Amino acid sequence: MTKWNLGDILDAIEPALPPDTPALIHGTRVITWAEMGARSNNIARALAAHGISSGAKVAFYMRNRPEYGELMAACFKGRFTHVNINYRYRPEEVFYIFDDSDSEAIFYSAEFRDCIVELTDRLTKAKLFV
Repeated sequence: MTKWNLGDILDAIEPALPPDTPALIHGTRVITWAEMGARSNNIARALAAHGISSGAKVAFYMRNRPEYGELMAACFKGRFTHVNINYRYRPEEVFYIFDDSDSEAIFYSAEFRDCIVELTDRLTKAKLFV
């Protein structure tokens, strides 16, 4: 029996669609399936190259935006576990979720940089901050 996941489905869909077919739309910004496929594959490979293994937790600390969708696709493709961090949380709440979830990679928006800088020394389980 072959085990597959949503990442395998995304990998099958991407080449079957015309490359300019929209995958993500945010306001006037349009990300095509070809762009999302390339970026999500690159992210999944980069995570693996940094020692993030299948099943590892990858935290997202950002508002809704196309990059969130691309990161989610990368997690599916790399078989990583997505951890969502609510952008409204205060630093101690953010720390608790990062630490309790055992997040090894943390992706965050620039607007949350101060919070990440404040917590970095305490986030000993995290191998990668992006």
